[in-house]
Formats: sequence, C-alpha cells, structure tokens
Amino acid sequence: MAPLVGRREEISRLGHALSVVDGGGGVFATVIGEPGIGKSRLLDHLATTAADTHRTVLFGRATEFERHQPFGVLIDALDETVETALTADPALADGQTKNLLMPVLPALRRHGNGGGVTMLAGNDRVGRCRELRRLLRRLTTARPIVLLLDDVHWVDQSSAEFLDYLLRHPTDPRLLIVLAYRPIQLPSLLAHSIDRAKANGWLEEIELPPLSIGEAAELVVPTMSSRELRATYKASGGNPLYLEAISHQRTKRGVSLDKVDLPLPALLVAELPAMSTDGLHLLQAGAVLGDPFDVLHAAALAELDNPAAGVALDELSERDLVRPTGSVRVYRFRHPLVRSAVYSQAKRAWLVHAHKRAVEQLRGRGVSVVGIAHHVAQAADLGDLDAVAILEEAAGKVVMRAPATAARWLGDAERLLPQSAETDPRRMRLLGRLADALGRSGQLAESSRRLRDLVKLVPADRHDIRVPYICGIAEADHLAGRFDRARAQLQTELHALSQGHPREQAALHVSLATGAFLRGALTEALDYARQANTLTSDDASPGRRLAALSAHAITAAATGDMQTAAEASAKASAIADSLDDEQATDQLVHLGELAWANYYLGLHDQALRVAGRAAELARRTGHVSTLPYLLLCECKAHQLAGRLRQALDVASQAEEIARLNGSDDHLSMALAAKAEAVIWIDGSTEPATQLAVRAVAAAGWRTGVAGRKAVFVLTEITLATGDAQRTARQLVAASGGPTLPAWPLTSQPRVFELLTRTALAAGDIARAQRWVAGAEQAATHSALGGLSYANRARAWLNAVLGDHKLAAELALAAAEGFGNTGFPIEEGYARAVAARAFTSANADADAAAELRRIKRIAQSCESTRLARLVDRNINAIPRSSAASLAERDPYAALSRREREVAALLATGMTNREIANQLYVTIRTIDAHVSRILRKLDVPSRAAVVGLQLSSGTTQG
Repeated sequence: MAPLVGRREEISRLGHALSVVDGGGGVFATVIGEPGIGKSRLLDHLATTAADTHRTVLFGRATEFERHQPFGVLIDALDETVETALTADPALADGQTKNLLMPVLPALRRHGNGGGVTMLAGNDRVGRCRELRRLLRRLTTARPIVLLLDDVHWVDQSSAEFLDYLLRHPTDPRLLIVLAYRPIQLPSLLAHSIDRAKANGWLEEIELPPLSIGEAAELVVPTMSSRELRATYKASGGNPLYLEAISHQRTKRGVSLDKVDLPLPALLVAELPAMSTDGLHLLQAGAVLGDPFDVLHAAALAELDNPAAGVALDELSERDLVRPTGSVRVYRFRHPLVRSAVYSQAKRAWLVHAHKRAVEQLRGRGVSVVGIAHHVAQAADLGDLDAVAILEEAAGKVVMRAPATAARWLGDAERLLPQSAETDPRRMRLLGRLADALGRSGQLAESSRRLRDLVKLVPADRHDIRVPYICGIAEADHLAGRFDRARAQLQTELHALSQGHPREQAALHVSLATGAFLRGALTEALDYARQANTLTSDDASPGRRLAALSAHAITAAATGDMQTAAEASAKASAIADSLDDEQATDQLVHLGELAWANYYLGLHDQALRVAGRAAELARRTGHVSTLPYLLLCECKAHQLAGRLRQALDVASQAEEIARLNGSDDHLSMALAAKAEAVIWIDGSTEPATQLAVRAVAAAGWRTGVAGRKAVFVLTEITLATGDAQRTARQLVAASGGPTLPAWPLTSQPRVFELLTRTALAAGDIARAQRWVAGAEQAATHSALGGLSYANRARAWLNAVLGDHKLAAELALAAAEGFGNTGFPIEEGYARAVAARAFTSANADADAAAELRRIKRIAQSCESTRLARLVDRNINAIPRSSAASLAERDPYAALSRREREVAALLATGMTNREIANQLYVTIRTIDAHVSRILRKLDVPSRAAVVGLQLSSGTTQG
C-alpha cells in the first residue's frame, strides 16, 4: 500500500476515537468516499497506529466476487484472533457460543464439538448476532479491540445482518469499529441502519475529500513539471489512485497526458495488452481464486509449471499489479479495482475453463460443496445436472445461517435446468426451496413471485399439490401486508375446487380466515373459520384439526363469542400438547393463532406456554417468518402482567427478526410494543414517540392490525403531550369507524377508553360520552379487563363533569378489576385517577393511601411513568397529607438508573465522568440529571447532594 498523503484531520479524528476506546468507551465510525479516494490507506494507517501492546487490531476485507461466502468479512477479521484466544483460554467459548457460532467461525469448529453442543441453535440468526456481539465483548476484557472492515459495500448478507444489529445498539466499551465503503454501492440494509445510528449519535462519519494539488504533488513522480502536475491533477480530480495510475502510465509507458481520459478501472490495467501470456494468465487465475490468492494454486489454475510461474510473478510484481502479504505464497492485488478490471477483461471461455479447474482443484483438496459452489455456478453449462445437484446441496447446508446465499445458489441451479417436462418435478422442488430461502432472507415479494412460478407448473386438477403452495403464497402476502391480493388468489382457487376436496377447501378457508382477521374483517374471518371447522372431520390429521380449531378460537374470541372460543382453544391446546417437535414445527402459524386466542381469552400463562414453545422451535429450525408474531404475543402477556423489562426485551427481539424477515407489518407491531414498554419504564415521551412514529411509518397507515396498533400507541403517547387529536381521528378511521369494528371486541374497551380521554382533553363532552357508552357495551364481551377499562373511562368522564366521589368509586372499581385480572400497570393508572378524584373531593387521606399503593406498584414494575403520576398527585395534595408519603424517601420518584446517577452526583463527579463510569453518552447523562432535578424539585446539582445528606439515603 502506498504511503498515506494528507488526511491530517481524518487521522486526528480517528486518533481521538482510539483515545476514547483506551479510556473505556466505545466508538463506531465510517470512512466513506469514491473508489480510489484512499479509504483502504487510511484504514491501514489506523491499523499500524493502533497495533501496539495494549490493543488488538482485527482487520477484514469484503471482496467483490466472494459475496456468496456467509460471514466472509467477519471470518477474515475474527477467526485467527478467536483461535489464539481459545488456545489460551478454552472457556472463552461456552456451550451457547458454540451452539450459535460453530456454523460461522472455523476456529470454533477446530476446537471441537464437546460439551453436548448440538449446533441446532445455529439456525437462530438473531441469537447468532447477539452471541457474536457477546464474543466481541469477551475479547475486549483482555485489551481494547479495533475492528476494521474494508470494502463493506461488497459485504455478504450474513455479515450485513450482524453489522446492522451492531449499528442499532450503542457501541460496547473498549471497542472501536470502523467500516470503509463506497456509499453509492452500500446494501440498503446497512445504509438505513447507518443513517439511524448517525441520527442517534452512535456513529461518526468521516468522508474523504479529494487531495489538494499540494498533496497530489507528494504522490506523483518528482520529475513531473508544474504544468504536468496541474494537468494530471485536473484529470484525476484529486483522486489518489487515479493520480498514481496516471503517473505510472506516464513514467512506465510514456502515455501522453492528453490520453488519460480512460475510466479509472481501465487505466489501472491499461498495460495488460503488453504483458506476456503467462503473466496475464497468472494474474487472471488470481482474480478467479480471490483476493488475496495463493500463487501456487493460481499457477496450477493457469497451467503453469513452477519456473514459468516464478517468471510470471516477477512480471506482475514489477508492474505493481500484485503485492506480497505476510505469507510467502500469498499475494494481494494492488487495489480491488485492479482485480475487478482483470476479471472483467478476461475472455469468457477462459474464465469458464478456469472456474472448472478451480472446482477440480478444490475437490482435490477436500473442500466441501459450499466451498466450490461459487465456481460451479460460474463454470456450469445449461443442462449440467451434476452442477444443479452440487448447488442444491450447498444451498441446503447454508440456508439456515445464510438464506440469501442459499437463494442465490438455488436460483443458479434453477436456471441451469433445461426446459422440459422431465425436469418439471425437479424445477418445482428447486422453486419451492428457492421461495423458502428468499422468504427467510426477507425478500418476501421475490419469494411470492417464485411460488407463483411454481404453481404454474402444477396441473390445474392437482389441487392436493396446488393448494399448499397457494396457501404459502398467501402467507407471504400476509407478511407483506398484501391482504387483497392474497384473498383474491385464495378465492380463485377455492372456486376452482369441486366439492370432493374437503381437505383442500378447509386449508383455503383457514388462510382466508387469517387474512380477514389481519385486515380487520372479523365477522368474515369467523365465517371462514367456521367453514374450515365444518370441513375438518374428527378423524383428520392433528395438524389439520389444529389449524381449523386455532382459527376458530381466535376469530370467535375477536367477535365476542367467548364460550365458543374457549371450547375451540381447549381442543386445539390438547392437540398441540400431543404433537412432537417435528409435527409442531409444521404448525407454527397455527400455534401462533392458538397463543393469541388464549391471550384474548385472558389465559395469559397458557398463551406464554404455547407461544414460548413455538418460538423456540422457530429459532431452532430457522423458521423465523412467524417468530415476531409469536414473540409479540409473549410481549403483550409480559406487559399486562407488569413485567415491563421482559416485555421490552421480547419486543426488541421481535424487531430484530422483523428487520431480517422484511415484514413491515411485523416491524410496525414490534416498534409499537417497544414504545408501550418504553413509555411506562422511562416515563419520558420523546423516545416512545420516536418509536411510535416509526411504527406508523412502517405500517404505512394501512388499515390492517399493524396500522391500527401503531396509531393507537401513537395516540396514547401524544395524549400526554397535548397533541393527540389528529392521531385520534386517524385511529377512528383505521378502526373502521366510530364503532371500531376492525378491533377485536376484547380490545375495544381499551380503545374506547383512550378515545374518551382524547375527547375530554379537547373539551368535547358529548363525544366522550359516546366513547364511554361504546366501552361499556363492548365490555360485556371482553375477557381482557373490559369492564375495568369501561369503569375507568366513566371515571374520567365523571371527574371532568365534577362528580369526583363517583369518579373515585368507578376508578377504584376499575383498579380492583385490573388487580384481580393481574394487570398491575393498569391498576396503578386507575388508582391514579382515583387519587386525583379524591384530592378534588378534599379526601386527602384517601388520596395519599392510593398514592402509596401506586408507589408500591411502580417500584415492583420498575415504572417511572407510574412514579411520576405519584409525583403529580402529591403536588395536588396539601402538604400535611402528602408528607407521609414523600418525606419517607425523597428519591422515591427516581428510576433505578436515576438513583445510580444521583449517587454519583453526590460524590462530586461531573456529567462526563459519570458518562464514562456508566459507559453511556454525555447526552444521556445530561438528560438523566435534568429529570432528577425536576423530580426532586431542586435547583442544582449541589442541592441533590444536600438532599441526600439530609435524608441519609444511600443510592444504588
């Protein structure tokens, strides 16, 4: 690599990042710019600077023609260091690490599969991302780590998913991550996550500008005149690689400066025509094998003996096309653009022959089908069935951990099949597997398209084959929110069936019921579910009966027929319990419906059990398209039970998986669930509002379940800021109108109660009265605390009308109902309404008693928002009554983290020192301190210290 010229500011910024990491912080940075601008040189300079005795430098480079290799850039960066660390300390990798990462890191495989490791968990892509992050953390305990990844615009999909995961979390302590890439070529997944990380303040972007003419003078040959320098600089635009290429061509070949209008890649290899045949073939063989490449392997590929290869290598070195690495036999191209240009200029026939020889070589060295698949795809001709078999086998080995790679190979295999009736069965199998791999990798539209291609190959009268695929297309369309298209195709297939196909008719009715439920046509959904049950006999297979019963249970619960729902749920649960894991894995969608049916019935422990088992099976088998749906059921059960941090954790998992799956609806629901958890845990509206806004954006204001839920949560949060009227109108529209027909009856009381509060906030008493009446009517069909929501809505209304005694009675009735149902957060909120009503009725002792109860709930649920409700109500109570509550613990209103910050404030630490101590940003600590001062009603940091000293409180 040529010396680094200029870049003083960029070097300084990266030097500061190293200092932050040395001090225990974490930094994520990007180095961006056009090809040849100097990104790799800057990373090499940083690697040299960082490589001292107290840091570990990990360097990986993505390559253009190896994007098929799962985790390629991460293996390049991590594997050798992990190998060394495991040799020194085998305990570095516990059973969970091996379970998840043995399919990824060769170092872990080389250290054996002991300890009962099954590797089944290796199919959990999100779990694998978490475990890779955990492994990096463990490596940083010995010394700070500098992870440098170059040419990330060529990163493979699996590595991109991991980097996306890292970018959506604050960088871990003692870790510097730097990504170098060309922005215009960056995969959209990473482009979006990098934009979010910048917006969150988690990432520092370094964009490399062109060199100045003075800096350019340091790169070109010293004999170049001022006129030539100016012409060269103008032609290059200040691009260092272009400058060197022009200078090189001028000095080596005497090219006139008026002949340098070639594009950069062509200019880099302009001397290829003048090379010897052996030199050119060795160079092209290296381009086929990779970057870097083994010279002996390249010589064999080019069919050169050792003496000829030595002469050819000398020629390549003299022309500075390749450069040595740390290994004697391994060379690297001067720049990735050189390799790309060499490969693209090689003759097609020669390349095909070279790839075929590469397959033979790699097979001879015992390389697996995964290692040769790329070359097979490049070498095979149409009709090469052996190549088809290799590609299909290779795809099967990687589909769980790298579905995008599997999809590429399956697509290659399908294209190699000749068009004939004899190959149709094989094509159908390939298309089915291809659609599955595409769905797993988040390419839902392409997955659906491939399934449609498959259905075209099935004879019209083979409904036993067609219907499962039609239902698969509908499932993909449901995930993508294309409900109308799914319904149209399902109905078309249903109309084509004769009366003699009850099994296929039942399957289509179940899919139609699912789609109708998701888009809010609940009565229609129930009708389809009933027909599915009628068509499913008692002697049908367990899977068919489970599908029909689960659909009936969830739609009956949603439409208020709780007895029918309970009966169907009980039967479905018995069947689910009888299924072994293999059978249950085939029924994940229907287990999800059963879990949600139990949730609507108020059977939350049962819902958690069913959803938990199904989620575990989905992780183990790589069937993650249904996983967010299952996790969100767990999340809701945890949230209602007051387990807010568990709810937030599960919602975060659902978000991660939804991003991998490419389902906007699942992403929207996960973000909405996170927003609900965050507002109760943190108490501040800004982060929750941001999550809710993103949830609405992901749903695209669609009228399906995701859109309704997102607008509901946004309305709930913005009501606290006084800006909920617009979203309330959108909520009514998304709900199908004022009677909320798109919402399950079990959920309607809660929605009506929220609308009551928005109407009262706007001073619209008449509208509020209508919403209260709606809540009371819907409550007769609800098992989810419906009567309690209706009572709380009526309490709000009476409080505004001035009947505070009745308001308190209704609020207490709501609180008791929520408590009996096991909804502590809702109970606490109802008690806050009661406390306010008691205060307005001058029943201060009763108000103080309720606030003490709320305080206990807030502490047990770790809810800052509930604690703030206590604060606000205390301010409304005369001092004599409030003292008994507040004076016992002046820090009662602080969250656990705020207590921790207050304790550090009391030691005299600055905000920056506290940020370093807690491994968070200074902005986060500033926000905590502001909230602490507001909650404690003190004017300064010094007052916090004085308050602590006077109260004798010990924080922590």
